[in-house]
Amino acid sequence: MGMIEMLSILIAVVLFSTILIAMYNNISIAMDIVYNGIYQLQGQKITNKYFQKIDAELLGGFLEFDDIYVTYNSYTDTETVGNIQYNISIQPSYCDSVGNTVPASPDFGFRIIDISIWCSPPTSSDTLWIGTSSNPIQKVFASYE
Repeated sequence: MGMIEMLSILIAVVLFSTILIAMYNNISIAMDIVYNGIYQLQGQKITNKYFQKIDAELLGGFLEFDDIYVTYNSYTDTETVGNIQYNISIQPSYCDSVGNTVPASPDFGFRIIDISIWCSPPTSSDTLWIGTSSNPIQKVFASYE
């Protein structure tokens, strides 16, 4: 085997190794994106669960509309799904019909509920936020009296 054949084999091995490393790196990045999407979707489902719980309490008569603010003011909870712990923070406010917050007054028949959730996925060292304090997931509840 000549010098040119040995050199071409060495170049082929280096090229294949570089391509293989780049491919595994791209697969790892794609897996992080997919898993973070799954964790965000699960957080949104947990948020929806709390909104439905409040709706059910109101419709079932277990919670008076004026008690939403008192019951859920600075409400925090944790929920574990699989091996991921989701930390839930709920903050209700008085609002007008379009969701603009207003000073506390029983005259307004609307409440806005802000929910933010965070978790620490095992695939990364960063904290994943699903709704933040500056941009929470919101729903406006209206009094139908």
